Amino acid sequence: MTPAALLHSTLADLRRIADFSTRYTNVQAGRPTRLPARTPGGQPIAVSLIQGDLSPIVQERLFVETATGLLLRRQVITRAALNGTLIETIDYSDYKDVAGVQVPFTIKHTNWNTEDTYTIVDIKPGASVPDANFAKPSAK
Repeated sequence: MTPAALLHSTLADLRRIADFSTRYTNVQAGRPTRLPARTPGGQPIAVSLIQGDLSPIVQERLFVETATGLLLRRQVITRAALNGTLIETIDYSDYKDVAGVQVPFTIKHTNWNTEDTYTIVDIKPGASVPDANFAKPSAK
């Protein structure tokens, strides 16, 4: 890794840590755990758990794969009235290298009543986007 790339990587890590500590309260590491295998017959995946409170009723959990350091799951737990909870889960998979950055090409979003899977087909870093794409749609 070149000195410039190392400096850029270090600055990005510091920004992420700074944002993490201002966004969350009561940040703590959870017990190491395992997520179910992503392939039939595969082995469970060892993950580290980081959790923090976004508000008095909302907790966020980040499941990071121990071997690679990639985020595999983000879970938002909201405590609702009458001791209920609403759980929203975002699973990230099919990571590929895009301009030196690992990007998930499959994102599965599940909440208490829906499940959506997003598949990214192509990413073009630095591609220009015409200003017309941001124009306000005309009323019909």
